[in-house]
Amino acid sequence: MQRKSLAAGGLTIVMAVGLSGCGGVLGAGGGAGDGDDYPSKHIELIVPASAGGTTDVQARLWASCLEDELGESIVAINQETAHGVTGGRNIAHANPDGYTLGFVGTAVVSVIPVVDDQAGYAAEDLQVVAQTGSTPDVVYVRADSPIDSMEELLGTSGLKAGQYGPTSATRHRLDALIDVNSLSWTVVPFESQTAILQGLLRGDIEVGYDSIGAPLLEQARSGEIKILASGLDIKTIIPDVPTFESLGVEGFAGPSSASFYLAGPAGMPDGVTERLEGALAACRDSKAISAMTEVLALPEIPMGEEVADVVREEFVAYKEQLSP
Repeated sequence: MQRKSLAAGGLTIVMAVGLSGCGGVLGAGGGAGDGDDYPSKHIELIVPASAGGTTDVQARLWASCLEDELGESIVAINQETAHGVTGGRNIAHANPDGYTLGFVGTAVVSVIPVVDDQAGYAAEDLQVVAQTGSTPDVVYVRADSPIDSMEELLGTSGLKAGQYGPTSATRHRLDALIDVNSLSWTVVPFESQTAILQGLLRGDIEVGYDSIGAPLLEQARSGEIKILASGLDIKTIIPDVPTFESLGVEGFAGPSSASFYLAGPAGMPDGVTERLEGALAACRDSKAISAMTEVLALPEIPMGEEVADVVREEFVAYKEQLSP
C-alpha cells in the first residue's frame, strides 16, 4: 500500500503492521538475552517533545518513580525536532537492550509511521510496553470571545485555529473536524501548546484545538480562556464542559484524545519488558502518578494484550479517517 511523504505535500496512507508480539506490541519482543540483571546502568528516556509541555511533564514524573523502582537513574532527553520524527526514529533504531526507551504520544506510535514515508522508521520498529496516560482534546477560545458554545463555533466562518506540527495527532483530528463539518477556517501552525495559547491571547487566532495539558488547564482555571468542549468528561477538573459526543460533534481522525506510551525499539528481551511492567505497576499506586492519572482519565495502566488492544483500535481509527 502506498504511503505519501508529508514533505511532498501528501497525507494518506496506511501501512499494514503487526500489532502484537511477545513482551510489548507493534514490533516483536523476545530479543536476545533474558534481561535478568536489568537494569545494571542508567537508562536514557527519549522524549520527542519540548521541555515543559504535557508529554515532557508526564515523562519526568514517570521517570522519577521508575528510578526508585528500578534502582538506576533515568535521564530524560528532549528531542522535539521535526515534530517528534527525530525522537521516534532514534528510539526505533536504538539497541534493543532496554537502556534506550521513549516516552511517546499517539503521533510517534500511530501517525508518523503511517503518514510519512521519510520518517526513517516504521511502526513495527517500535515496541510499546504500556499506555501511561490519555488526555482529551479540547476546543477553546478567549474568555472575551463572543462565541460561547460549540454550536456557535461551528456556525462561524473565517476563523483562524491554532495547532502545531504536520505530524501531530491533534492536527489530523482538527483537519478532519474542519473537513467533515465544511468549515471555512484557516489552520495556523505553532511550535507548542504554550505558543498556541499565547497566540490566542494576543489575538493572532480565534480558536485553539489541542489535547489538554498543564498550560491550558492553568489558563482555563484562571479565567483567561473558555473550553467549549472536550473529547472526554473533564467535569471533575473543569466543571460544565460538555463532551463532543454529548453534543453530537463528528469528524475526528481517530479518538478525540491523545494517548501516551512507554516504548522502546522492537526486540527487547522479555525479561526487560517484564521488569518495566512491574515497575510501572508499582508506580501507578504512587501519590504523584495517581494524581496525574486521575487528570489523564486512565484509572489503570494497560500492558500486554490490553495495550495491544488500545494500539490496534488507534490504528484502525486513523486508517479509516486518514485514508483517501
